[in-house]
Amino acid sequence: MQDVDNFSRREPWLQSERIQTIIKASVAQRYQNIHYLYTAFFQANQDGLPIMRPMWMEYPTDTNTFSLGNQFMWGDSILVAPKLGTPKKLSAAMNGIYNVTVYLPPADNWYVKDNKELLMGDSEVQHIVVGDGEYPTFIKAGSIIPILNYEAGRMSILQAIDDNLRLEVYPSTDAKASGMLYLDDYTSHRYQDGEYTLVNYSYDGSILSVTKAVEAAAYFKSSNKIIDEISIMGVSACPEAVINKWLNNTPYPDQGNVTVDFTYLPDTQELHLIGLAIPVEDGLIYN
Repeated sequence: MQDVDNFSRREPWLQSERIQTIIKASVAQRYQNIHYLYTAFFQANQDGLPIMRPMWMEYPTDTNTFSLGNQFMWGDSILVAPKLGTPKKLSAAMNGIYNVTVYLPPADNWYVKDNKELLMGDSEVQHIVVGDGEYPTFIKAGSIIPILNYEAGRMSILQAIDDNLRLEVYPSTDAKASGMLYLDDYTSHRYQDGEYTLVNYSYDGSILSVTKAVEAAAYFKSSNKIIDEISIMGVSACPEAVINKWLNNTPYPDQGNVTVDFTYLPDTQELHLIGLAIPVEDGLIYN
């Protein structure tokens, strides 16, 4: 993020610790969510749905969403409630905090993106306290979000875009989740000739499947892109083991079942799988 630092040196008002924290958090969000955004653009190209959507578009039968003007859906899985007004100053250590009013439709449950807390949808508005470096962003339960696991020192999206992926799995109450990833070269129209990749993810509570959605599509650079981490929320107990099962239709049938390193956070019920090397196009299953 050297570009942010260079800009800050030219603009003295940006050099305060508080402003630097906000800027770097914003840039991190932009980098991490670039694949989710690009996939949302693909969906918009296919069905015409806008990236930034009023709440009633996702919840047309919920009359409480009809007049909402202080929040929106970003794609079909992320709800954003911008921090409006003047922050309250509690202490020098905490900088500013905001009390955000947000309506979380009761048709779904929602995870707070920053701390992974699960909130129940409610027909009444809820009040969420967020700090300067946090964003009132909520993930719809039942979603799988691709995150760009960019390396430290990247100075632009173009430098980071080919780095590896992390999948974040946010199960619904029935322990299921799904999502997708679209990849192409980001610059040309060669996707019209089949040079792209479309991958589906699905989770049923114990198995996470990664499958290629369009066999006729072939984007060669995606073969060098891997999923190196997976975070699964809402796991009620620490598993005894996590197994990588390579399917017979992959180029690696000799791999068999491989034990995966993981950590488990009981406070947030998050299972974090590390040290992975899953080719993004292959039909692999995590169990």
